[in-house]
Amino acid sequence: MIGLILFDNHDDLLYVFSDQEFRKKIETVARNLEIINCNSYQDQTKPNKTTEIESIVLMQIFSPLLTSYRVMNQEFQNSYDGITCEDGSTVAFYEEMDFLLIAVAKYNINAVHLVKVCYETMQHVCGSSFSLLKHSDTHSELTTILIETFLELRQSSQAIVTESMYYEPIREEVNTYILKILQTSIEELKVKTQIPASKFHILVLKETSIISIYSG
Repeated sequence: MIGLILFDNHDDLLYVFSDQEFRKKIETVARNLEIINCNSYQDQTKPNKTTEIESIVLMQIFSPLLTSYRVMNQEFQNSYDGITCEDGSTVAFYEEMDFLLIAVAKYNINAVHLVKVCYETMQHVCGSSFSLLKHSDTHSELTTILIETFLELRQSSQAIVTESMYYEPIREEVNTYILKILQTSIEELKVKTQIPASKFHILVLKETSIISIYSG
């Protein structure tokens, strides 16, 4: 289950990415809370397209969580990065430039890492104008394609053949110093992203030549 919901500083819904399982979950919650007639909800929903009625449901469901996050962040400067739910799924938050992205994912998916990757993807597509995701189908569809591609690739092997690349010769003491820096970087990434260090590989490149490489 994966759901991504982007809000602006006025708590207006700009973009939604959701798989079928997330849509069914939202439908169940909407039915339990009696937010809206679920027959009309089912009639309006379309694959990979967020309708007006679906947007209303999402905004009502996530409004308390959004308000809680804003209060903790603005009043106490102590916002939370993630929440673990009773069913084992996680909710992660990432805010920058007054835009807040919320990721909902099952326990087997790192929501904290997912929300950061998807936010950066949106930046590459829209720059600082995230409102394009609401008003431009081109930008919205491209973002969806990139996120879907990322989710597919993360399930496959991402091996990199470095043996066929040229290694730039450097002094041993310099190489040792660089390796220590790369090792420290991996430890910091492990803490920040909560991803096992064994899944990190860092390379220092000069054009097409490898200066140094460190694998977790």
